[in-house]
Amino acid sequence: MMRNMFRFLPLTILFVFLQGSIALAQTSVAEPEMSPEVQAWFVALTKVNHPRFKDVIAEDAKIELRDLGITQTRQEFLDSLEEWDDATKGAILLTQMISSKNGTDVLEVCYRFENNEQLNRETYKYANGKITSVVQELIGTKCTGF
Repeated sequence: MMRNMFRFLPLTILFVFLQGSIALAQTSVAEPEMSPEVQAWFVALTKVNHPRFKDVIAEDAKIELRDLGITQTRQEFLDSLEEWDDATKGAILLTQMISSKNGTDVLEVCYRFENNEQLNRETYKYANGKITSVVQELIGTKCTGF
């Protein structure tokens, strides 16, 4: 009986090796790099650095919060930052790049609040060193994988 059990051992070892190789191949793919404009957005957002946002967002930018049904102008967004401060005390933001090309970065962003989580897909368009458009879409209430 023991002899029959070990008969499949080489196949099991090969299978485990192949699984490991596939996992290594998947993790060795380089994640796209976040543009400097979007990096500046998150620095300003996490530190709630209001003056920095004025430098980051273009005058005619639109910020769309699809899950709330709201589209804000630059000034409306800047005016709402105090509410953001209050709503996000103690929150942790985690980002994962999906793609970056032709002046557009797409990310998944996990907002971990004290009592819940929110996972968004966020699309940032930028030109001439400024954010020109932001679209935030709720895609989940758990941040699995972060």
